[in-house]
Amino acid sequence: MRTRPEDQLKRMLEQTLIPPTTVTELDPDTIDATTSRIASLTGSLSEAYQFNSQHTHASFNRLPDAATRATVRKFYFETTLSAFTRLHRDGSRWSMHAQNLPPRFQQLLSPLWSNAAAVDAMYTVDVLLLAEGILWRSVPGAPGFISEKQWSDVQAGELQEAFPDRDLAASDGLLFVVGHLTRASYLTGDRAARSVGLAAGVVAGALFAAGASANSGISIQIVDAFIDALANRALGCDGVERSLAAVLTLSAESEEFSPPPPETDDATATDGVGALSGSTTDRAEDEAAGPGAEALAVAVRWEALPASGRDAVAEALDSATDVSESGQDPVLRRVAHRIFERSVQEFFGAEQSSTQLPADLVHHTLPDPLGIPLPTGDPDTEEASLAQVLAGRRVVRSYERGALALEELSTVLRLAAGSTDTEDGYGVRGIPKFPYPSIGGLDSNELGVIINNVSGIEPGYYVYDKVGHALSPRLKGDMRLSLVTATFESEWLFYAPAVLVLANDQQKVAWKYKTRGYRISHLDQGALLQNLSLVATAQGLGSCPVAGYFDEVLNRILGYTGQDKFVASLLALGRPNRLGHGG
Repeated sequence: MRTRPEDQLKRMLEQTLIPPTTVTELDPDTIDATTSRIASLTGSLSEAYQFNSQHTHASFNRLPDAATRATVRKFYFETTLSAFTRLHRDGSRWSMHAQNLPPRFQQLLSPLWSNAAAVDAMYTVDVLLLAEGILWRSVPGAPGFISEKQWSDVQAGELQEAFPDRDLAASDGLLFVVGHLTRASYLTGDRAARSVGLAAGVVAGALFAAGASANSGISIQIVDAFIDALANRALGCDGVERSLAAVLTLSAESEEFSPPPPETDDATATDGVGALSGSTTDRAEDEAAGPGAEALAVAVRWEALPASGRDAVAEALDSATDVSESGQDPVLRRVAHRIFERSVQEFFGAEQSSTQLPADLVHHTLPDPLGIPLPTGDPDTEEASLAQVLAGRRVVRSYERGALALEELSTVLRLAAGSTDTEDGYGVRGIPKFPYPSIGGLDSNELGVIINNVSGIEPGYYVYDKVGHALSPRLKGDMRLSLVTATFESEWLFYAPAVLVLANDQQKVAWKYKTRGYRISHLDQGALLQNLSLVATAQGLGSCPVAGYFDEVLNRILGYTGQDKFVASLLALGRPNRLGHGG
């Protein structure tokens, strides 16, 4: 690996190591920082995939020098610790100090901040703790944890499927050792997979030794037999760059556990250290050892559901029966499609209460009085025909360095999504009309904007007020690293001046279209996405739709519940540079 100036190396690390969101990025050199690592003839991350296991003398020469290794390691550890320190100091519910754990579990986990070998190995692996309905990530070298994701019965079921020969619900706690191939590649090149295995062994061994000490009172087992794909999916790992290496099951006398409670709308979040299902459902398997165990478990879960949940399950069962009786295998996609087919009966059979727009939806027809007004003039650009714009539209993933003009962003938003007129309807005067079709004229879109580098606007997350042509502030601060983390480490997004967020608001359509509203509302998002792409092209800008992201992570970052309101897609926006055009 050729030697780089330290500041240039740090810019590159901020794209790929994905430290926590408190890092302040240095002035980026877009083309060099994003392409030299990939195209380098002296060694790159891509070679880790192409030449893995070919441990030749040539590959050894591609390893970084001692100074670069020290910079990389110091950068990761310092930024991770800084993030936890800030979160803990601010009293964030997404951080937890080890003192909130029962004393015996503190003793078990102490190697993560006191054992030099274990801490050193945690550059290459993450240690995750499942506790109180949250998956926590350990901070290497510090007695603290940062929230990784919320945990519910859905993830619990997926994880249990990955361990067919073991009842995870019987454990008092679960630890996961997860390897990180990208971080390892920076230090060990195409030996990254081997380094991950060694690091996982060091950490697991240190934890096992702490658990096996005479006075710990904890029984610990290391489990390495599991179905990788299912386990990684439950944990939110992609199975390649980040994959589960080992699982440690813990058993101890019950003690009070008191981490900060999460703010969540998910009523299925679990209780207890390492509990994998609700207080009723996680007892079913224990009580059902003979024939009919599966039926008994389902019956117990059915009884625990509210009436609305039972109705939903019954509808899914009826739809699965319909698919099966048609001679098709009732796989999930066919069952889901049948549910929406059947929902048309629900819409037409319901009482016609949809003639009057509910009072809590009227505010969507009014401008936001607190919005930041946007410019209304158009920049000087040559007019292009629709045919030219359609032919010229391309995916663009590489953008010019520098700020995007506020006038350019404003023009895209106004022409693609701004209100064009009003019309009376649903018992309300002045319902706005938009330059794209929407189901029932209800417009289930909420259009957000992640501002990274736009002149005159502070970085943060804003919602576009389509009626008042303004930006309504939601979150302030640099969100680039959070965005890259949530999008499968799509590092090119780091340099997009703006990223548009198409959010689906089910409340707008469910009152009229009931269940069917979920399916048809996505047509609204498609119409708006096309408008945005074409208007950007007409203005000489480049855009790229993004559908690959961790839903729970992105929704949590942007403040959506992930249920009735959730991110449907993203669209990066900026001026294309000479490397910018894709397909």
